Parts: sequence; structure tokens; C-alpha cells
Amino acid sequence: MSTPLHPPGGALPAMPAGMPGVPSPPPPMGGAYGSYPAPVPAWHHPQPMYEPRRRDGLAIAAVIMAALALLGVLGLGIATFVGSELAPSWVLTGDVQPVNGSTTASALQHELTRLLEDDGSFVDDVTCPDSSPVDQGAVTVCHGQVDGWDWTGIVYFEDGGGAFTLVQH
Repeated sequence: MSTPLHPPGGALPAMPAGMPGVPSPPPPMGGAYGSYPAPVPAWHHPQPMYEPRRRDGLAIAAVIMAALALLGVLGLGIATFVGSELAPSWVLTGDVQPVNGSTTASALQHELTRLLEDDGSFVDDVTCPDSSPVDQGAVTVCHGQVDGWDWTGIVYFEDGGGAFTLVQH
């Protein structure tokens, strides 16, 4: 009796090679009479023909740029510190001798000129009011030419003894 899975006689009919779903016969293995080379193990990789290049140029460039950036920041810090020490001050302190609670224009102008020249400025002209009260909180405004520019100085008297703070604009 035959079943659909096993044909009569027990052998499967031969199928022609090259048909879909039909495996090809295995190639003959190498040896003295084989026509194919011996198989290569799957773990074997052929050696490259040249030595592969190292790809660390980007890392070197990044280190150089970081070093240059650090030097730039340090240079800016030094330039800022040195520049602030050499630049003229915008706030100066001085002292005049008051007479009867006020000071004359010539005494205040002389003291302001001395302060500005000691600070490194070239004073062309300074003009103050004829009489300025000297007391805590009193304010006097003077004008002039300093270093070739229009100059305004606001004098804030700190006490009745003539100590003052000059703010330049």
C-alpha cells in the first residue's frame, strides 16, 4: 500500500537540477582529484594589502584648538587686568580747604586739575562755579576740556572739612 508521503517502491523520483525548490548537488571537495580549492574556515580573514591608517588626526586637532582657546582666555584676562590698572580712573577723591562753609572756584579748579594730572590726564581747561558750598551731601558740577575731550566732573562733598569724591563723565 502506498501513502501520499511515500511513493510505491520507497524511492523519490529524481528532479532535474536548476528547478525552483530543488537543491543543487554539492560541489566536489578538494583533494588530489578535485576541481575546486579546499574550503577556507569561516574564522579566517585574509590579511590586508596595506597597513590601515590611524584616524587620530581629529583628536589632535581638538587638543590643539582647546589649548589655543585656553591661551586666548588667559590673554584676555591679563589684558583686562593690565588695561584696568593703566586706564584713568572715573572716580577720584580729593580735599579742599573751606572758608566759612564754602570753597572758591580757583581752589576747587586747582585741586581738580592736580587730581586729573596725577591720574595721567592732560587738562586743557576746568571751570567751576564761583562759590561752592562745602557740607555733607553738597554737590557741585564743573566742566572743561580734558585730553582733548569735553569733560564734566561731579564733585560730591563728603563732609564740612572739604573731603570730596569726583565722578568724571
